Amino acid sequence: NPRGMYFRLLETYEKQAEKIIASTIVGKNCKIAKTAVISEKGVVIGNNVYIGENVIIKQNVIIGDNVKIQSGTIIGEDDFNIYSYANERIQLKHYGRVIIGNNVLIGSNCNIGQALYNYGKTIIGDNTQIGALTCIGHNDIISENCEICGGTVIGGYTNIGESSFVGMHSVIKNALVIGKNVKIGMGSVVVRNIKAEKNVFGNPAAEV
Repeated sequence: NPRGMYFRLLETYEKQAEKIIASTIVGKNCKIAKTAVISEKGVVIGNNVYIGENVIIKQNVIIGDNVKIQSGTIIGEDDFNIYSYANERIQLKHYGRVIIGNNVLIGSNCNIGQALYNYGKTIIGDNTQIGALTCIGHNDIISENCEICGGTVIGGYTNIGESSFVGMHSVIKNALVIGKNVKIGMGSVVVRNIKAEKNVFGNPAAEV
């Protein structure tokens, strides 16, 4: 079971590589709902940030200025990574970071996965807007000025270029590269890389 052995060794290494985590820092003029749950360690929140009801923010999350996070969203949870070892099915612990830029909007009931490795990052770029019920996978990079409409699912290790648009209820396979200024139509299923400036639609998504 080479895959299981790899992840078992990785998990052992990641635990040993854990560092002392600093206390959480909250910037100026933030509005945080009483029912929000924010880790006491490993979180940095910028200025003028709004955090709505029942939001959960885990360790190793950095949030920029003027960010709005609506109710029920979870940021920094372990993403879906299951491996088998010695007849067990094990959820892999994630130790990376989530970095959210400035002027970002994250809608209600979204999930933004923690990056997998200690050095890994899940990144949401400046001025990006994410609609409700969206799932951003671990180690995704969503560049600046993107619009990700509600109900979208983006697999891990996907890179979306700046100023791209993803229509509601779209699905993007893991480990893809989406160029800048791409438009993905509503309900599309993206299974291949997309070059910059392209418009795609359908299942599987094709250029239109």
